[in-house]
Amino acid sequence: GDTVTVIATPKQDCEFVGWFEGKEKTPISSDANYTFVASKSVTLLARFGKSPVVEVSSNGNGVAAFANSPEKSLVITSGNEVTVVATPDKNCEFIGWFADDAKVSTELNYTFTVSKKISLVAKFVKSPVVKINSEDYGKVSFDDYSGNSVIVLSGSRVAVTATPDKDCEFEGWFVGDAETPVSTELNYTFTASKN
Repeated sequence: GDTVTVIATPKQDCEFVGWFEGKEKTPISSDANYTFVASKSVTLLARFGKSPVVEVSSNGNGVAAFANSPEKSLVITSGNEVTVVATPDKNCEFIGWFADDAKVSTELNYTFTVSKKISLVAKFVKSPVVKINSEDYGKVSFDDYSGNSVIVLSGSRVAVTATPDKDCEFEGWFVGDAETPVSTELNYTFTASKN
């Protein structure tokens, strides 16, 4: 009939799993401070485990970091949230957060609940460069940009315009040394996915 309180105190980088009675697989309590009324003889076992480690890195062309720490790995108690932040370098873009080559998020600021050890890699790529030029007998221009080259995000729509000189005609837009045009329209809009 006595009330008994038992206290479990995990070591650094460890966490309390639960109070177990003998060899039972299910804890009778997950509270580190467990209070109960004694009704029989009992042997309680406090089980502990290592807290999961979360690591961050990048594949280059950007920086991966924790939102609130300059460290590259942190020990986080299971069930707690952590936020990682991806920052692309200039003229680069973020593809996503990956764990074991599986994409887990496309958010620059990714918040998740820690349940196990995880190594996250922020992957970045260089943004595509679109260059335009013309042979003699005409001019070319971007509709929304000045100059003859522009760096855009993958998937961006790019519009270009060709203006033939007087007494000349337009043959088409060609990619590299291709002999077949990708368009014969003076005003050509396309989705940029590569240089």
